[in-house]
Amino acid sequence: MEQQDLRQWEWLCIQEEPPLCQATCPIHVDVRLFARHMAAGKVDDARKVLAKTMPLSGVLGRICDHPCEQACRRGDPRDGDEAIRIGSLERSCVTQSDARPRSIPVPPKGKSAAVVGGGLSGLTAAWDLARKGYAVHVLVPESEIGGVLLAYPDKVLPKEALVRELELMASMRITIETNASVDAERVESLLGEHLGVYIGLDSPALIDIHLDLGFEPDAIDPLTRGAGRPGLFAGAPIVSAPFSPIRAALHGRQAAVSLDRLAQGASLTASRDKEGPFETRLYTSMHDVEHARAVKLTGPDGYSPEEARQEAARCIQCECMECVKVCPYLAHFKGYPKKYAREIYNNLSVIHGLRQANTMIESCSNCGLCAEVCPNDFHMGTLCLQARSEMVQQDKMPPSAFDFALRDLDFNVSHKAVLARPDPDTGACEWAFVPGCQLSGATPEHVRAAYDHLRANLDGGVGMILHCCGAPAAWAGRPDLLANVTESFRSLWKELGEPRLILACTTCLQTFREHLPEMVCTSLWETLESLALPQGAGGQGAYTLHDPCTSRHEPAVQVSARAMAKRLGVIVRDPDLTGIYTECCGFGGLMEAANPGMATKVVAQRTTDNPAPFLAYCAMCRDSLSRQGAKVIHLLDLLYPHLAREPEPASPYPLIRSGSGPADKHENRARLRNQLAREIWKEAPEPMDDFERIQLVLEPEVRDAVDARRILAEDIQRAILHAETTGRRMRHEESGHFIACHQPAAVTYWVEYAPQPEGLVFRVYRAWSHRMVIKGVA
Repeated sequence: MEQQDLRQWEWLCIQEEPPLCQATCPIHVDVRLFARHMAAGKVDDARKVLAKTMPLSGVLGRICDHPCEQACRRGDPRDGDEAIRIGSLERSCVTQSDARPRSIPVPPKGKSAAVVGGGLSGLTAAWDLARKGYAVHVLVPESEIGGVLLAYPDKVLPKEALVRELELMASMRITIETNASVDAERVESLLGEHLGVYIGLDSPALIDIHLDLGFEPDAIDPLTRGAGRPGLFAGAPIVSAPFSPIRAALHGRQAAVSLDRLAQGASLTASRDKEGPFETRLYTSMHDVEHARAVKLTGPDGYSPEEARQEAARCIQCECMECVKVCPYLAHFKGYPKKYAREIYNNLSVIHGLRQANTMIESCSNCGLCAEVCPNDFHMGTLCLQARSEMVQQDKMPPSAFDFALRDLDFNVSHKAVLARPDPDTGACEWAFVPGCQLSGATPEHVRAAYDHLRANLDGGVGMILHCCGAPAAWAGRPDLLANVTESFRSLWKELGEPRLILACTTCLQTFREHLPEMVCTSLWETLESLALPQGAGGQGAYTLHDPCTSRHEPAVQVSARAMAKRLGVIVRDPDLTGIYTECCGFGGLMEAANPGMATKVVAQRTTDNPAPFLAYCAMCRDSLSRQGAKVIHLLDLLYPHLAREPEPASPYPLIRSGSGPADKHENRARLRNQLAREIWKEAPEPMDDFERIQLVLEPEVRDAVDARRILAEDIQRAILHAETTGRRMRHEESGHFIACHQPAAVTYWVEYAPQPEGLVFRVYRAWSHRMVIKGVA
């Protein structure tokens, strides 16, 4: 990932954009943090927030005309809401706080600037320049410093408040000359003595000085405050508009920035688009925000400490976080996409050392919900897939991360699982049913029933293709492997005469639309919607309908699934997040393979928020949701109720399902392939490998543990076969059990077992694995 790519990703995420109040404030006070401290009763901390960006906070905090309030997200009285009284809170803060901003010494720049005028804008310019290390000479034509500030009544702006700020300024390399003679000649002299001069027009004595200096207030540059000649700046005219204290401070600050740039020989205009008010891109939802009127003032002196705390507590602390609110994965890593993009970039840039973002990169389900709720379509899945691909190319992807899933893929494209045949009766193949790996592995009986149903109701011949779509390869960051898988599928499709595909899996549908666009694809549910129901089909009761995340942009599929449920006689309700906002089941993106704990969190959120029984039309969603004990049925259970198994699987984990022995998904797919070949196309079954002849006996608790650890029956069988044929095994003296291991790739599998008297039958007591390669172990 190049830095330019990182910047593009960062730009999409708006979480770090300032809230409306801060963006509208001419000097960008961090109102959000200020209100947070005030709500907590930390008045001194709130004062420090003001002092960070507000010059002379003891003065400006009392008289600020608070344009920020107009931008407050609460400011819609039609909804029974009112903007936060930020101005009143600022006044409360500076009157109740004893904290004073510290004058932090900075190395002197060795240069000086002149400020003409003792009003707020001039004092701001002097304040900012002094804090940058410049010596500042302030010339005040009146006998008393303050300019327009002196016109405020003492009740609003006490004289001692101004005096305290001036005392602080006196310690900051600022010299103040009162009763100064200021005319065109003096200004000319100052330009020769200093790097530049700022004229603060908010001093009554300077109301006409622009006539002597040859510029008009309206002609002052609104960005740099330039007044028509090099080195001369001006601002805050009190004749052109109603006086705004916060605008006056902004003008002084803009001039100080220009003088600093002038001293450095830098551009006076570059990268200054966010000085003063600007439009923020931050989005903040008001959904579920309780409307509340502002706290009323009960006394003439403003908010009491308790009233200020209550008013500040109304601040909703504007932020976006829309994606984090709906995604347990994004919430788990305690950040947001912009932060994650930086971490991923750093992770990819590591040459030597620990790659701390590996787990985060490997755990995303690529479901796309984040992009749907994001105002800028930030797709965390796309970013993570890009990172995975780069890590694979750099040989930095831990082989164990997706080892289970990729071995599963290898099996699903092997001769043990692949089948492509035309209609057995006619040899024609206008249609081809593609059930997908998950349905074939979970409930192969549904595959046979659906195929028979399609053949009985569609004209032109219906064939069958058992083959993986390649999605696991894409999720693992293996575009090379994906290309091989899709090319293999394309070859089978062409051999059958390029039939229209009927897909039971929306992940297959999504993958083919993107990588095999020449194929005409439709979902099983769209097809079944137009066909007669099989005899005995139907159900009863009410269910929460769960859309698979890969149906997010397949509205026709979602509509058809609901129509089928209605035809089958059940009542369905949609969860809060449904349709384009449906949640992931925890399987997609190989989340479950790389981070099972994260997948459990995802499923837990879906099932906790929706306690009613679920109706799924994705085999993997059905299995994943059942993992948390949710009662889930598949739409095919209603279509073919005579095939229904017991209401709940014997194991809470679906990889090894109920039945005699560990009939895991590999075995189910192999059985399905052989059964279809033998019973429908009258072909001989595939010969068995030696390890397949080994029969396993597992108690339910052992089966649960094995499944939770993602250990296949094949892994156990191979380990036992290797141990029995080579003698490489250990024997436990007390129990008499044998311990052996098998290392097919990046993971080493161990099994504790004992031979049974029935021949090739072995009782398994334990099985576990290590994500490592042990040298010397075959």
